[in-house]
Amino acid sequence: MNENKMIKTAKGLDTFAKIVGIILNAGMVLLIVGSVLVFITMNSQMRPSFVNFSQTVSVGNLSIAVKDLVVQDYKALCRWFLATAAAAMVTMAVFIAGIRTVRRILKPMKEGRPFDTDIPANLKKLGWLVIAGGILSVALESFSSGFLWEAYDFTKIFNMDQVTGWTYNASFDLNFIVLAFVLFLLSYIFRYGAQLQQESDETL
Repeated sequence: MNENKMIKTAKGLDTFAKIVGIILNAGMVLLIVGSVLVFITMNSQMRPSFVNFSQTVSVGNLSIAVKDLVVQDYKALCRWFLATAAAAMVTMAVFIAGIRTVRRILKPMKEGRPFDTDIPANLKKLGWLVIAGGILSVALESFSSGFLWEAYDFTKIFNMDQVTGWTYNASFDLNFIVLAFVLFLLSYIFRYGAQLQQESDETL
């Protein structure tokens, strides 16, 4: 790839990242405002409208659409909402921070410096950001699911004469670790490239 093509590509990617960043920031504002409004409504006199509504219950690979699943623990339902909203905000915040870091990576590339010394550090920062955001998101989603199971009265959908008990088993999506590993690897490659570039410049 010649230098002009790289600069043009980097500028295009930076413009795209800028637009995505604007959309994500607007989405974060809407998410925060919407979450606050819903939480206030859930704790207001309109509370009865939230205690009975359709919900999908998953049992293994089976999903059951249930009508009017009665809430037995309203506080647990509020905790579920807070945990779900927090997980969404953490995910959004990670994407926003990630976009900003990507733009810092693209900045020297737009100037024709693909092996700038700041690029490896920003790639590593992006990797740690993915790990931190992934762990927080997984933890909050796990808490959220647990609160949901506490909130509903499952005797309304199960024949309790045939059920001796149930256990909630949390599952975790750890794909973010693979992404972080790739970013750390790229950081090493670009750091090595920066060293070679420096040695070449000193030779010249």
